[in-house]
Amino acid sequence: MRLSTVRFAAPAVLLTAPVFGQGAADKFDFDVVPDFRATTNAEFAGWDVFTIAFGGPNTPDDAGTTAASTITQMTPGAIITSTMNIYHPSATPVFELDTTTATDAREVVLQLRTLGNPLDVNSPFLQFDDGGSTVTLAADVYTDLSGGGGFAAENYFSWDLTGQSAEITSFKVGFAGMASNLSLDAALFDVRVDGAIGTNYCSANANSTGVPAEISARGTELVDSNDITLVATSLPANASAFFLNSLDQGFAANPGGSQGNLCLGGAVGRYDAFVFNSGSAGEGSLTIDLTAIPTPTGLATAMAGDTWNFQTWYRDANPSATSNFSNGVSVTLL
Repeated sequence: MRLSTVRFAAPAVLLTAPVFGQGAADKFDFDVVPDFRATTNAEFAGWDVFTIAFGGPNTPDDAGTTAASTITQMTPGAIITSTMNIYHPSATPVFELDTTTATDAREVVLQLRTLGNPLDVNSPFLQFDDGGSTVTLAADVYTDLSGGGGFAAENYFSWDLTGQSAEITSFKVGFAGMASNLSLDAALFDVRVDGAIGTNYCSANANSTGVPAEISARGTELVDSNDITLVATSLPANASAFFLNSLDQGFAANPGGSQGNLCLGGAVGRYDAFVFNSGSAGEGSLTIDLTAIPTPTGLATAMAGDTWNFQTWYRDANPSATSNFSNGVSVTLL
């Protein structure tokens, strides 16, 4: 298959490279399965059957749908064909995909199959509200999956939202035909959202707040996305702290005279270049770089299949000066 790729706006790189290749196991036999579809924080919607030609929402009919999404065709005069497509015989069809996600959207992929006259591949946009201002983004990446058009066409569009300051939990994606006589045959919609990943393990001892500190990881397990943030909570107020890591789990009670449990074993790395203050809320976070993980012998690069374990080490006064540890969190990378 020949792939013709056009990029819009500034040059962009997919956070997670799609897997190209035909196969009946793919949703609706589309050619691309985004890598993040298999991860913890993925939402998906698929349409193969449309029932409302104009002005009303078409809900997804794929049994694997998890995203709260609808597609609406906005131009009067369209019809539903015998094959349950949306077809407009006399005017340019305009479509709106509306969605609400569980948490902040980080990456969006839209795939469309059309028949007849082609889709306007410059038309797709993603739009959301940012504190009362409307933000409209052209697709970062467009790929013609059908190898040059023809009566039947498949097109792939993606948006990288990781750099947006707004928390995007409600947005729409618009797209349109070049002219009349376009038939929308099928659509796939994938969204990667922010959320917890990994598994907590090991027990932590209470600190001067009366409860144990906790650690969590957010983002995605995909190595290529390099999007993992460690979050520490229930720390003493205004305490100095930093994160630790290791490929090995372990257990050592009260190491170095601390009041906590070290839940890491083997070669323990320290993010001591990123010491943070927990502030009045007793919290802190760090977005780590998977290409530069500190270890006792230098920086390491994480690989798919690795399981990295993380923990927080922090100062406390309970009642005299001491230190303590959070529980651990284990993340297996894909």
